[in-house]
Amino acid sequence: MVAIAWALVAHSLREDPLISPHPFTALFAAVWAIYLFDRLYDTRKLVMQEDTPLRHGFTARFRILFVVLLIVASGLAISSFPFLSPPIVRGGGILAGATAAYYIVFRFFRRFPDHFLMGPWKELTIALCFSVGIFLSVFPLPFTVVTGCLGLAMSSLFFGNCLRISLAEAGYDNRHDPAGFFSSSVRRHSRAIVLPPAFAFVISVYLILRGEVLPVGLSILSTSILCFFINLNRRIPEQLVQALADLSLLLPPLAVLGLEFILTR
Repeated sequence: MVAIAWALVAHSLREDPLISPHPFTALFAAVWAIYLFDRLYDTRKLVMQEDTPLRHGFTARFRILFVVLLIVASGLAISSFPFLSPPIVRGGGILAGATAAYYIVFRFFRRFPDHFLMGPWKELTIALCFSVGIFLSVFPLPFTVVTGCLGLAMSSLFFGNCLRISLAEAGYDNRHDPAGFFSSSVRRHSRAIVLPPAFAFVISVYLILRGEVLPVGLSILSTSILCFFINLNRRIPEQLVQALADLSLLLPPLAVLGLEFILTR
């Protein structure tokens, strides 16, 4: 739903106001399938411990259901291909290759040189792939300053979201996911995770001053403020961080889109 919400925000920049359901269906199904596969992969040999994320325990309990949902999501994504334009299909193929490379490098390949682990490459890759997928679903979109700012802001917000979740699950990742930026205890006290939402906030102010208020400017502004305080607050229970971080990406754009709909009726 986060991807669909931001795709609707991006779609507002198109000259054609009509929304084609097929790219949005493909985006929803693809993101859903990747999420389900990720959960299943994380819990393939799960041993419950005190710091095991709740979502992993839930997936382990209902593993068969998640497999069925993965088949449904994959089928839905594949069935949408005939209804997509050739540029979107080609772009989706490239993005699928990038996603496969992500899994090979960060999920399947568990040994990393120390200098490689110094950067948040896993989190950054996720944020960029997510943003590209959203823009692909609203193709063609004219490249303007506003479009570029939206892309930078979305990537920054998604990047900050990934870092906050990585920080909350640092102890678990230390044993199970060495590619996570905060899997090393050396970096767990970093305050730099507030920088991505702060950067998005600056972009939102710039866009609003340009007159791009609804829905782009306000969506970025409200989301960046929520993400900033979630990333700043270390007292949030670890098991609630992902839910709150994801909701902070979902609710603001939906609220702004609803406000725009009411004001323009």
